[in-house]
Amino acid sequence: MKKALETPGLTAPDAVAMLIKSISALDDEVPQGLAQRLINETQSPGHTEPASVTGTIQVAMSVMKKNLLEEIEAFQNSHQKAPEEKEFRSWLSDTLDRYTQWRLRLR
Repeated sequence: MKKALETPGLTAPDAVAMLIKSISALDDEVPQGLAQRLINETQSPGHTEPASVTGTIQVAMSVMKKNLLEEIEAFQNSHQKAPEEKEFRSWLSDTLDRYTQWRLRLR
């Protein structure tokens, strides 16, 4: 989203196409060791299995990816014609801020 927002001269339709392609290509694989690190940071080790946490992370990543693609589709559907650049960039900036805030709360 940042790249789409910061690329000068990128039209809204091209940015939407780039977002859909980039988001669709995101991997749902959890980085090795992330589950154990989260367990260690949030509670006493041994109370939760890394496999369980890994599964939860994968589901969350899939849901977030799906939600973002649905948000992009909803934005497209709300504009019968191509959105104005200013309106698109405002929507993209607001969406990026919302996902950034969500991500920061997870830390």
